[in-house]
Amino acid sequence: YLEAGYVAEGSELLEGVLGAFSRVYKVHGTQYLWLKTIKEPFEALAEKLRSNYQFRRTKFFPLLHGLQAENELMQGTVRKVTKGLKIVREDHARILELIGLIEQKGFGKTGGDCSTLRIFSRDLQSLFGLVKKQVQIERMHLVPLATSRLQS
Repeated sequence: YLEAGYVAEGSELLEGVLGAFSRVYKVHGTQYLWLKTIKEPFEALAEKLRSNYQFRRTKFFPLLHGLQAENELMQGTVRKVTKGLKIVREDHARILELIGLIEQKGFGKTGGDCSTLRIFSRDLQSLFGLVKKQVQIERMHLVPLATSRLQS
């Protein structure tokens, strides 16, 4: 569910937002100070999300699928899942920190700007909403389920 509904959609949305930011920044970077102030945290967020999505697709979700299938957990699997859960928790904190920083620096103060800027703002808000929801679901369901499976 998370892989199809959040990771795939988030990856696609992220790539669209990155392209839009590049265009918007070239055209309006000198006009709107908030674009300059969010550039660095936005680029850090984009890189963190890319690596986060890649980690989940290629490492973490396959580990969790294996965790469900194994009756007797092997020590190597326990170590890998424990390490993966640590990475997920750290990613959650850093991603939410970067989103908060972007919002704090004035993102969204766009007024009656050009359509490209409005579309970028709308899509970035959609990405933020999707990521926050993913973090919430993982914190409330995925992490506790995986942790309880490791302890059983």
